[in-house]
Amino acid sequence: MPSHESLAPSGELQQKLQSELGFVMDERGEWLISDDFHVINGINYGEDLSGRTRISADGSRFESGYRVEDLQGLLALTKIKNPHASDVDAMRNFWPEDSPVRTTEEDGYLFMGLTIEPTLDGADQNDHDVDVSYIIALSAAQDGRSYDSMLNDEDSWASTLMEQILHPDPEGGASRDLFNRRPRHDEEDEYEVYDSGITAETLKDFPLTAGAPGWIVPMTLSTPELELSKEQTVHLRRRRGKIIDTIDIPFELHDGSEDEDDEPVRYLLSLPVLQDAEINTVADLSKLGLATMAMDTDGRKSKMPFIVNIEVDTNSFSISPIGEEFTVTVRAPLCEDCHKPQWLFRQPTAEENKTLQSRGNYREADIILRSQSSGSTAVYKAELVDRDGAKHEYCIDHIDAAEQRYVAAHPFASRARAFDLGRKVLTELGYADVTLEKEFMDRDWDDPGWHFYPFIKYSRDDRKITRFIVGDELWGIKVSDDGEVENALPSREYVEFRS
Repeated sequence: MPSHESLAPSGELQQKLQSELGFVMDERGEWLISDDFHVINGINYGEDLSGRTRISADGSRFESGYRVEDLQGLLALTKIKNPHASDVDAMRNFWPEDSPVRTTEEDGYLFMGLTIEPTLDGADQNDHDVDVSYIIALSAAQDGRSYDSMLNDEDSWASTLMEQILHPDPEGGASRDLFNRRPRHDEEDEYEVYDSGITAETLKDFPLTAGAPGWIVPMTLSTPELELSKEQTVHLRRRRGKIIDTIDIPFELHDGSEDEDDEPVRYLLSLPVLQDAEINTVADLSKLGLATMAMDTDGRKSKMPFIVNIEVDTNSFSISPIGEEFTVTVRAPLCEDCHKPQWLFRQPTAEENKTLQSRGNYREADIILRSQSSGSTAVYKAELVDRDGAKHEYCIDHIDAAEQRYVAAHPFASRARAFDLGRKVLTELGYADVTLEKEFMDRDWDDPGWHFYPFIKYSRDDRKITRFIVGDELWGIKVSDDGEVENALPSREYVEFRS
């Protein structure tokens, strides 16, 4: 056997694996190993299992593995909910011999892995595929499916990932930032306040001079058969052309078929600004009477001219082609409480930003109704989705009050209130011995309420195992914002089973 020194990978790969990721050399000097690098996530797969990740001493093999005993127990547990689930032999034989994934068994572990380039990039670019190759084999066994069934199912999440593993990009995959997975200390962000330079207090005063900043605003398109929601946004701006300036309003439309996955048709509504026209603000658009509509279908563009009538209101304007049965309406995004336009929303102070960041911890915050953004629009804005699915926008000075009004009307939108009800319901259903913690709750944004992920902890061969007591929808119970409870708990056998 070669000496320990001759097998040790040289240079930066070994140094980073050991100093930054905590890998250690095994007793035989053959593998650098870590027992807390890859894990099976319990909510998705039933139990939390820690795996062993290893990279060969010469840096050419990258593998992850889990204890055979734990896999046997997990698959036996799975059979309670799915009698078609397979056993560990299905995992052993899942990847064909001619695939890049090699399956081996050693020291009570079932390993799967890849041959890699013995460099930082080699480990970095293959980490995802090593992890995913195992998850695919486990998922197939839990579902009772074969390799061919998973690979040829174009609607399966696994099919594309399997193709990527079987036919890797010769130029190398995208970096997964392997060596930034170590825990980080939170750094205090320096919050940069950006001034858009727009001082208009209404949309009609919004500047449209050449070179003036644009803004993302919502738009609706009304026809006898169709109305686009306010979710469609456009970049309202004046574009300087070589011969003539235009006010451009791009938008997208589906072709009206029931298949919303079809690529939308792209349109560009342009208002030509003649050289002698004084167009300085949105209010001046009423002076214009011509428009063109460019349509892009399958890469082919067509352009249609229209004579139009443009009506400007305080915070909206509409464009109606004469003789045509549609109207384009653009509206200013406003805070629902103070009616200030979005471009005047202020940024949070440094102290407020700390509070916002703590509220963004979805595992701890009591109220997480808002979705918040301070990205490309250069202002802080917040949206609140109500019980009916409608979205309401607020500035930083009014979102707190809006949330409190919602919770007053729907008290179980509070994590604490929903938790107390959830704990009571679990006990009443005969699951008093199942643990529930506030951090294992998630918001359902589509149908507002809280999903609960109850769990138990037990020991297998002196190893602590966490089992999540969830149903096929991957939650146990749900409490709506109005206190209605849905039950998706598995059977008591699923709680009491031991392997």
